[in-house]
Amino acid sequence: MSGSGADTVPIFLLAPAQLFHERYRVVRTIRTGGMGAVYEATDERTAGRRALKIIHPNLLAEHADFRARFDREARILGELESDHIVRVIDAGVDGPSGLPFLVMELLRGRDLGMVVAERGALPPGEVRTYLAQAAFALDKTHAAGIVHRDIKPDNLFLTHRDDGSPCIKLLDFGIAKADGHLGIGMQTKTILGSPYFMAPEQIFMDQPIGPAVDVYALGHTAFMLLAGGPYWAEEFEKAPSIITLARCLDSPLPEATTARARRRHGVELPAAVDAWFSRCVARNPDDRFPSASAALIALSEALFPADTAAASQLTPPPPREQFISVSYESTPVPAARGSRPSYPPPSDPTKPPSRTGRHSTPPSSLDRMKSSTRSRSGHVIRVERERRLVRLEVWGFWTVEQARAYYEEFARVTQPLWGKRWRVLANTAEFAAQKPDVSAFVERTMEVAQKNGCVRAANIVSSTLTRMQLARMSAEQGLPSFAFFQDEVEAMNWLLDGT
Repeated sequence: MSGSGADTVPIFLLAPAQLFHERYRVVRTIRTGGMGAVYEATDERTAGRRALKIIHPNLLAEHADFRARFDREARILGELESDHIVRVIDAGVDGPSGLPFLVMELLRGRDLGMVVAERGALPPGEVRTYLAQAAFALDKTHAAGIVHRDIKPDNLFLTHRDDGSPCIKLLDFGIAKADGHLGIGMQTKTILGSPYFMAPEQIFMDQPIGPAVDVYALGHTAFMLLAGGPYWAEEFEKAPSIITLARCLDSPLPEATTARARRRHGVELPAAVDAWFSRCVARNPDDRFPSASAALIALSEALFPADTAAASQLTPPPPREQFISVSYESTPVPAARGSRPSYPPPSDPTKPPSRTGRHSTPPSSLDRMKSSTRSRSGHVIRVERERRLVRLEVWGFWTVEQARAYYEEFARVTQPLWGKRWRVLANTAEFAAQKPDVSAFVERTMEVAQKNGCVRAANIVSSTLTRMQLARMSAEQGLPSFAFFQDEVEAMNWLLDGT
């Protein structure tokens, strides 16, 4: 087809130099599949190289919902913003052919399916890095009400940033399901997905499809990357059909993960991977990990078990709340003078925390910009127990009382994590350098983290002076690993990438 309005042409016959939608000049075919084809094309308006995806015309004729599904993919990718989700630049329906299309950023690299095909099993550290980024993208996707439903190595694309660091991009939302977020329902009983990675509820259609489907597929993806081949490959070699998969999924795993990796691929995996994999692929979705990042953190611990630097073996009391958040607002007043405060014991977890302010949520960016004359102080603490993650947002403290409340609150609400391996993500972008009598309590907070199992701390900072002060405190208190970032995505990737 061309810009002159040619008749409909099967998309697999698009040839180099053809013009599509009066704008995109085809360069080459990247890949074809059951749903359509992806081409490399040049945008005639900008001269930029793009990836052009078009639905196969037969699917449009045979399945009335496929056009809606394609529209959904465009809207999903248009709404989601992440370094680890492929970016959509244009979308629409070509007038002359009537074919829906997506125009996306052109990625340079290979998908992980190709990487495994060429190299075989990948080193555990490399797998952890790739899946940490994929898990971050999935968490963001699930938070938007979207279930991908086709997670597999072929849909995890490995490219590289300008500095040479690896960057995973989540591809192909063509069969994604929107849980009301986009207002488009899927009216189909067609089984969609890739058999090796499909959850039982996708095969039997006996339960609602939710994020647990992607957690299940992430487990099988991890096995393929670590071992060098799919877990169910042996069963499919004997009888390659969907019936084979159905029988497999309705029965316990026939062989432990480590045993199968050793027998079929000669790969040795830590014994802890068996329990991790079993939870990821549990028959009941409620028995799987609650999120992709929770699964990834557990995988990291299974692959890289703690050494002699184990956390203290304190038994925390049952938590009363999922999270506590406290913040303060005040005008600056001089910090109290006097000697360095003594180290108070952690607050009684059954006793309400000391507060000089009120419960609130973190201020929005608009709130922060409303006034340059009003100074903000205080903090917010959130503990995500499943992910073993403590999120802090700290603006600083003008009084010793505020700093003490921060320390006591931190010690109290993190107790459910003590004796485990946990992480801290601290947004200190607006944290002003603190006076000694106030910063002493910040140091004591770091000491609590260091003594009770915190293995990594990522700080988001914007001030060089703040960075220097926090670096000094972290080093003096002996935090095992800490780093500074300006972007939350990079900070989270670093946290998940750590042992």
